[in-house]
Amino acid sequence: MRPVQGRTRLAAVPNARLKDFVHLHVHSPYSFLDGASSIERLLQKAKHLGMPAMAITDHNSLSGVIRFYDKAREMGIKPIIGAEVDVEDGYHLTLLAQDLKGYASLCRIISEAQLAKDDSRPVATKEMLAKHSRGLIALSDCSKGEISKLVARGLLEEAKEAARFYRSIYPNRFYIELVYHPNSSGRHSVYRLAEFAKELCLPIVATNDVHYAEMEEYTVHELLEAIRQIIPLEQLPGPRTVEQYLKSPAEMAALFRDIPEAISNTVAVADQCNLDFPLGKPKFPNSPLPSGYSAKSYLRKMTLNGALRRYGSLSAAILERLEHELEVIGFLGFETYFLVVWDIALFAKERGIRYQCRGSAVNSLVVYCLYISNVDPVEYDLLFERFMHEDRHEMPDIDIDFQRTRRDEVKNYITSKYGKDNVAAVATINTFQARSPIREVAKALQLPESDVVELQAGVRWHSVKGLLEHIDTLPELKANRALRNPAFRDLLRLCSAVDGLPRHLSVHLGGLVIGSGNITDWVPLQRSSGGDIITQFDKDDIERLGLIKMDILPVPTLDVIEDTVAEIKRTRGIEINIDSIPRDDPRVFAMHRAGDTIGCFQVESPAQREMAGRLLPECFDDLILLLALIRPGPMKSRMHEKYLRVRQGQAPLTYLDKRLEPVLKETLGQLVYQEQVLGIAHELAGMSYADADGLRRAMTHDRSPEEMGKMREAFISSCLGNGVLKGNAERAWEEVSAFAAYGFPKGHAASYAIPAYQTLWLKCYYLPELLASVLNNQPMGYFSPRVLVQYARWKGIRVLPPDINRSTDRYLVEDGASLYPE
Repeated sequence: MRPVQGRTRLAAVPNARLKDFVHLHVHSPYSFLDGASSIERLLQKAKHLGMPAMAITDHNSLSGVIRFYDKAREMGIKPIIGAEVDVEDGYHLTLLAQDLKGYASLCRIISEAQLAKDDSRPVATKEMLAKHSRGLIALSDCSKGEISKLVARGLLEEAKEAARFYRSIYPNRFYIELVYHPNSSGRHSVYRLAEFAKELCLPIVATNDVHYAEMEEYTVHELLEAIRQIIPLEQLPGPRTVEQYLKSPAEMAALFRDIPEAISNTVAVADQCNLDFPLGKPKFPNSPLPSGYSAKSYLRKMTLNGALRRYGSLSAAILERLEHELEVIGFLGFETYFLVVWDIALFAKERGIRYQCRGSAVNSLVVYCLYISNVDPVEYDLLFERFMHEDRHEMPDIDIDFQRTRRDEVKNYITSKYGKDNVAAVATINTFQARSPIREVAKALQLPESDVVELQAGVRWHSVKGLLEHIDTLPELKANRALRNPAFRDLLRLCSAVDGLPRHLSVHLGGLVIGSGNITDWVPLQRSSGGDIITQFDKDDIERLGLIKMDILPVPTLDVIEDTVAEIKRTRGIEINIDSIPRDDPRVFAMHRAGDTIGCFQVESPAQREMAGRLLPECFDDLILLLALIRPGPMKSRMHEKYLRVRQGQAPLTYLDKRLEPVLKETLGQLVYQEQVLGIAHELAGMSYADADGLRRAMTHDRSPEEMGKMREAFISSCLGNGVLKGNAERAWEEVSAFAAYGFPKGHAASYAIPAYQTLWLKCYYLPELLASVLNNQPMGYFSPRVLVQYARWKGIRVLPPDINRSTDRYLVEDGASLYPE
């Protein structure tokens, strides 16, 4: 590693008080490869130093501000939201938001700079800065600032002109930023800037341009810089400094002992920054309603109209459930959200785009009656409280899958309806995980490729931090001798330091955010590497802000179903309404029991085929059960084995308490669905379904042993008060707490069971057409095209060579038993 500027130890100023200084220029890991300490680590250091406030100022990015804001408030530190933006001629400028208006200005500057050009680094022009200056405080920035550089070069008139411009757009809100990293010329530069500020009557403020919490993390920062520049660590240009750590107020006061106002002004700036995010408050898009209707009355009308179409006549039980669900939706204020989703589903339905709702939203009768879902929650006894209830105030999540080939039609409709300035794709934050830290760190350190391959052997999902912990317990790591080699100890330490840090943003597979008014009032936008316009926030931060996020996922199986039905009509002249086929066809289940499910949605994997041969499904409910059982969690707990023993008569059907029979009867006394957790808590502990869902959700999050102990005590106490034997109450708790983290919602399994059954039915009666459609929609499914072609031949279907007169760009069925390849 290159030599760096020497560390000069300065005596602390004895009278410096701990709260006399606030760091206003701090880079977190969301500067993407230019911040070496996590947000939590930075805040912990600030708290340890007794600092009342701290800013976050990442490069052209606000990606970390929501989690910074939440964590800072949790720790009793005032969060100051800002960014260091690139401006014209390669200069930098630090901007801090005073309030929500300033935050909106910052979002707009970053968005416009990021989106102005497709293929270059974002640059905020002076026109952009002037247009969006409201509510912002500006600091002239570090050595990369325009004024700092001009003064350093002796171009004082140009520096004065720049300063006058910034002062004009930030009246009484523009500060000359002083950064002193001790070296031979550093103090002279600071004095020159201070004199310049005095001459123009501009206030000064001291910062440390922080990039890591502790000086020792300098090495990690250098490593990240090498990774960012894609060069070996030893080739990083100098000079560099170890001084960019989160210094104490005393250290900063010592550095600026001759310019004390630069220190005290940091507190004055912090006092002016009072951004209060309205987190968690829904921000619905403007969605026009018919004259005379409110969102509440229109949702009620559309729901009842749909219910009449679904059921013909409405029983007292259905009406009662609908009234209850509508009351809860209204109490939580989510009517507009349901209407937005209904409108999107209606668009797809009217244009013949196949879609399906999934997840716990399927448990809602309102969702079913609005034709968002095709699963009847009454028929399948699905609990609405698993989806939402009056104590669950966060935005509900209604996820819809669409045909992969037509998803863009839906996306374009949403964009046209709500405006291109109000819709964007949700980002995902890619982090250093598993193998990537080893490869990238080794590359920066110029390790041979052979060492990299040896170190990565057996490493799949593990974090680097956990590698050594699991090295003797996981079979795939036991053969990795490189991890035990002392020569790689420093490498693994560096890998562990960057493990989990943000690497870059990418596009969420299906997430779209719909803003309220202008989306850049709330979230900055940028382009992904593929050119998509994405938010700088991930889905969790979007939800935390209260913006509507729609998951419109592309699912090729829906294309397969549509293509197969169309191919059947083309080749056989038969029109099929695939949504009206009977779900009790014995031939279909016989094929399923035989494990002949290649090409069928969710049931073609070896695990599913093996389980079908043991469980021997006979009805649609068995298919739902299979989809819930063959999941990592249930299989890890051997739940499927327990169920099979009872089903096959090898173990008796028993219930811990007779009150659990209606809850567990359909699964032969075994916990299979998350809804059953709610049922157990309701029957044994006397909880309402809403409280039971709260318990389930609490158990799915990381909890300390003390917290779990308190929940256990409360659960058992409630059970005892409800007449449950203590031993049974304790056993019920053990089963419920172990299950809650990995259980599968019955509603989700039921929604997936529909396309699973439809593909099974199509395969049973129209195998050539189904296989042609699966081949036409690659990549998808479990098996490769080569295996699918071999399977077709094995089933007696001729796969013909290309024919210049008859082949197209798709597989076609000829004479009911031949496929033309691409």
